[in-house]
Amino acid sequence: MFQLRSLIRPRFSLRLLLLALTAFAVGFPIWYRWPYEKRVTVCGQALVTTWRRQWGGTQVQHGPQMEWFNGRLIWTATYRNGERVKSEFAN
Repeated sequence: MFQLRSLIRPRFSLRLLLLALTAFAVGFPIWYRWPYEKRVTVCGQALVTTWRRQWGGTQVQHGPQMEWFNGRLIWTATYRNGERVKSEFAN
C-alpha cells in the first residue's frame, strides 16, 4: 500500500524549485530589456532599427539605426533611450 501511495503523490525538491525561480528572476529582466532589431525593406532599400522594451510595455529606440540600399550602407545614426546621440562621426 505504501508504494501505491507514493506513486500517486508526486515528489519535488524545494531546492530545485528555488533554483528555477532564482534563474527566472535573474534571466527574465535581462531577456525582456535586451535590444532587438526591426527590419523594413522596400524595393532594395532596407531600414534596420534597434529597439528596447520598456517596463510599461512601450518601445524606445536604443542602439544603431542603419539605412541600406542594394547591400551598401547609406547612413547610420545611434540612439540612446529614444534620443539621437550627437557625435563628431554622426551624419
